[in-house]
Amino acid sequence: MTPAGSDEHFDEVEGVGTLPREIAPPPALRAATLEAVRRARRAGRWRRTVGAVVAIAAMVIVAIALQPHRKSASDFPGAGRELLARDHAKPDFDALDQAERELTSALQRQPDDAQLNAALARVRRQRDALHQLIAQVNQ
Repeated sequence: MTPAGSDEHFDEVEGVGTLPREIAPPPALRAATLEAVRRARRAGRWRRTVGAVVAIAAMVIVAIALQPHRKSASDFPGAGRELLARDHAKPDFDALDQAERELTSALQRQPDDAQLNAALARVRRQRDALHQLIAQVNQ
């Protein structure tokens, strides 16, 4: 005697041995099932893509939000704006001071050089114009 669940048991029943072991689904059912699987895979890829884009966008927003606020002159009332403007203009003032020192030194060696005198006058005018621009910040 064979166990109740084995293939041999079914073969003993008359006519069962002649039945096919697997029955193919109807072609329409097979096609519908395969199409449903394809759609599910596409939807899964789409969800993963959208999820990745949303995650990247969220990281960018957080990174922007965590950036320190850069102060501008409009963030300071009154004299604070002038101090900030002076701070931003410091490299320009330093360059003008250096140019004036070099021209003054050259003029000590050649006091009658008209080009050096004209250059020194231009440097001083530029410094004065920069001071005027900074003073206008408070107006």
